[in-house]
Amino acid sequence: MTTAAVAAIAASAALPAVAAPHTPHAPAPRPAVAITKVRAEGPGTSRSARSLDAETVTLTNEGRTSVNLKGWTLSDTALRHTYRFGNVVLRAHQSVVVHTGPGRNTARDLYQGSRGYVFSKRFDTATLRDNHGKVESVKVWGHR
Repeated sequence: MTTAAVAAIAASAALPAVAAPHTPHAPAPRPAVAITKVRAEGPGTSRSARSLDAETVTLTNEGRTSVNLKGWTLSDTALRHTYRFGNVVLRAHQSVVVHTGPGRNTARDLYQGSRGYVFSKRFDTATLRDNHGKVESVKVWGHR
């Protein structure tokens, strides 16, 4: 090697390393709560509490961290109902079932207290929105 080549290699080794661009705050991972099952209109045509409670929407946290559903909404398109969640924490890989009719809330079952069906059996759309109104999950069935 020539003296100039050795000097160039030595000089480049003395330069400071250049760091990758710094991103001060990486965005938080998106909640992974999804509508995993809808059972529209309970059995029969009665509007009994039992029949109303058979109409359900199952939500599942498919993520690895807990999600507080406070302020989130679950709505339909056909009949235009909206259910707003209270302080409900859904742990990782946990599901909660939202019933249309009356009942006592537990960790696994929530009750809207509606006196009528929320979802149409023939066609409808269930939409889950976060507390900022951003759509998190949608389930569509039937045809108009």
